[in-house]
Amino acid sequence: MAGGTINHSRISTNMIGQLDAKLLSANSKCLPYNSDARLYVAVGNRIFFADVMVVCKEVERAEAEKESITNPTVIVEVLSESTESYDRGDKFYFYRQIPSLIEYVLIAQDKKQIDVFVKGDGELRNIKRFDANDELLQLESINIDIPLNAIYRNVVFEV
Repeated sequence: MAGGTINHSRISTNMIGQLDAKLLSANSKCLPYNSDARLYVAVGNRIFFADVMVVCKEVERAEAEKESITNPTVIVEVLSESTESYDRGDKFYFYRQIPSLIEYVLIAQDKKQIDVFVKGDGELRNIKRFDANDELLQLESINIDIPLNAIYRNVVFEV
């Protein structure tokens, strides 16, 4: 989200840093991408700028949008008051149309809370919530665990 908050930026940066380090140390072929990378969803002919995406195969590009990725395995969105209903609603509708997508991660920026929608029976519907300080965010599709404290490192919550 361009013009987001300091917390939004901090969380996105922490998340991509953790993903990159953990995927590299695991010798994974998966690669994280920040919000500069476009995401193309064929259903609805839509372009999105997800906060973070992880692609685990060779990047597939949209025919009409050569600089747009079409095959993420994981999408991460950092929620804000103004975008949360869109991220959980209309945007989530379009993301569910992506065949390669296995996990959709929603990270709150006003409290330690992360919801992960996991594909099961062909649908992104199984939800897991992570909200304890010492808990690990488990991303099964890429075999990575990230401590919540690392994702929320240097994030200041308003009282």
